[in-house]
Amino acid sequence: MTVNGLPEAFARLREIPVEGKVAIERALDRMARLVHRDARRNAPRSPSAKIIRLLRKTKRKTKRNARATSRASPGGLERSIEFAVDHATQEAAVFVAANGEAAQYAYFIHEQKNMPGGWSERGPGTVQKGPQADDKFITRAATDNEKHLRDILENELEKALKRFTTMRPTA
Repeated sequence: MTVNGLPEAFARLREIPVEGKVAIERALDRMARLVHRDARRNAPRSPSAKIIRLLRKTKRKTKRNARATSRASPGGLERSIEFAVDHATQEAAVFVAANGEAAQYAYFIHEQKNMPGGWSERGPGTVQKGPQADDKFITRAATDNEKHLRDILENELEKALKRFTTMRPTA
């Protein structure tokens, strides 16, 4: 996915020798962290044990399996969202790793809403999280922050130009 105006700004930064490379690395890191944070905010969540208990139709006491060794752990999809910055190729990515906690259903949740065989209703954990928690959580994190991503890059460009002009000897 590309954001409008970013390739031109990266090209301008590449023209500055050392300061430009450092600025690109810093900008990529800041941009990836911003999209990562928002993707985690946008990701759906399973209901907690408390929500499940409150939504039960019966209010009687229930029994937990005596042999159970673990309990449900909501937020696995959020914990599975990662980011990586490759400074050699000057690329950043926000993704769910293939060996992540939610790797098996991350694609399903991200892409299959309202599709045949997909899902359509938001669960109680997701509803509690708020209206931003829904499908396309990574894509929306990038598109919703286009202006902020551009601002980060422009800010790093200004800093690099300032350092470049102050370090350069004048004749």
